[in-house]
Amino acid sequence: MNEFDKSRYNQLKMFEKEYHILNLSGGKDSTALTFFIKGNMPHIHEKLEYVFSDTGLDLDKTYT
Repeated sequence: MNEFDKSRYNQLKMFEKEYHILNLSGGKDSTALTFFIKGNMPHIHEKLEYVFSDTGLDLDKTYT
């Protein structure tokens, strides 16, 4: 690695962040898991990003 690459690598390392992603379906199980993690694992919850992917194929109840 040349000096420029090392410098750039070190710059990017400063912005490195540990995070977790939890994909939610909108159902009761993923909702329960969300509340469980929030209440029992705050060290993970603070680094967690919740994701819902709208496929357009879900039941109408998902959106209400």
